[in-house]
Amino acid sequence: MMTTRNNGLVIQNLTFTKRKVTFLKNIQLQAQPGELVLLCGASGSGKSTLAAILSGYYPLHGGKLQVEELTWEGQNLADFSDKERLRQIAVSFQNARLSFCMNTLREELIFILENLLVPPSQMPQIIARYVEIHQLESYLDQPFSSLSGGELQRAAFCCLDIMDPGCYVLDEPFSNLDDDAIEFLQGLIQQRLAEGKTFLVIDHRLDLWQDAQRFYVLENANLTSVTDFYSSTTQDLFFKAGLLGKSEPTPKIKSTTSPLLEAKDLTIHFHSSQGEKIILQDASFSFPKEKLIALCGQSGCGKSTLFKAILGQCSYQGTITYEDKDLKKVKPSTFFGEIGLVFQDPSLQFVTNRVLDEVLVGTSKEEEKRGRDLLEHYKLLNDKSRSPWTLSQGEQRRLAVICLLLHGQKLLLVDEPTYGQDWQNAAKLMAQLQDLCRHGVTCCFTSHDRRLVEAYADIELRMENKKVSVVS
Repeated sequence: MMTTRNNGLVIQNLTFTKRKVTFLKNIQLQAQPGELVLLCGASGSGKSTLAAILSGYYPLHGGKLQVEELTWEGQNLADFSDKERLRQIAVSFQNARLSFCMNTLREELIFILENLLVPPSQMPQIIARYVEIHQLESYLDQPFSSLSGGELQRAAFCCLDIMDPGCYVLDEPFSNLDDDAIEFLQGLIQQRLAEGKTFLVIDHRLDLWQDAQRFYVLENANLTSVTDFYSSTTQDLFFKAGLLGKSEPTPKIKSTTSPLLEAKDLTIHFHSSQGEKIILQDASFSFPKEKLIALCGQSGCGKSTLFKAILGQCSYQGTITYEDKDLKKVKPSTFFGEIGLVFQDPSLQFVTNRVLDEVLVGTSKEEEKRGRDLLEHYKLLNDKSRSPWTLSQGEQRRLAVICLLLHGQKLLLVDEPTYGQDWQNAAKLMAQLQDLCRHGVTCCFTSHDRRLVEAYADIELRMENKKVSVVS
């Protein structure tokens, strides 16, 4: 039985069901002021559902909630007004793109302060202080649509921080960030903890949160509390929940092959409110055939933009050749059957209302069984009748990759394939991509996760200083 205190966040015997499915059962959780608490579990286990309950989204928008106690600083969350609740507990979305109501960061911060009834005369000074703290001055007037996933996550955290809540609930806050940005935000979190703020962090990356005061593992709707990160019992629990893996990837292929895709003197730039932004300038590189290629670089360096250029979705100077054909001289549709893309935000690419239908779009009868087998392999077969948009972020990512695996493309461009994945599902996805490369496919994936890059990539390319170079 958990000892209840009158301060901080206290959850006692919380059960949540939706569509006759129990997502959380008799949950007990506690997070005190100045305490960092990690909530982890396999992809789709219900972690974001708990965050949605804390924000007030559930059960207002569906489901049935039964709870003995759900309090902040000794007060029932249901007794807070919407504004008071926002002041006390601020929740970040797993998908940062869904966090914003306005078009730019400046407009978003003004909107937040307006809702908090801050006098207009004080707003410019407050906004200037927080964007300086978060080093986001250059992003204030850029449209959110032009920002990378990592830049959006940094902006989302700034929007939470300006509310000055007592408790921060962060859902996968570092999933699209490079190592430098992660280190910077970890420093900010430590500052807020020293001020007595509470942090409940939802994440699969255990290595980033080893200094947490306590850990909760969510599995099969049940929550287990652990305090000793390094004990064998805790490590076994993490492994059982899919958060750690013991299997080794297959050996990398080091032999040299001819290029499938080659770029020469490639320049990509576009105009923004801040002036011209150059992504690449006179860059030359290649994607060798049948290799698993990691494309790395800082958040916002232009990795996703490079994928768009390859697909003919943005203009460029120089040449990109695919199988010795200049992509500028052929219609993009010519290569749609040979080059596949998984978006950084997979929810933007779904076209049907059922998971199974999404997998089977454009497939033959012979491929239908393989589609079902892949859904079962990636633990999505039981969700075959659900809408893709109701899946968790990690489940959406797995579904998007499955959809590509069935169509026989020669080149796969996969933007952050393991975002939102627990370790075992991430390893499955990477092993699947690796196996495709052993059978004639070339795959290029972006990632900020050094563990996966070093474990699986045959070749690492790095975007830096407007160039693309091979990392030896």
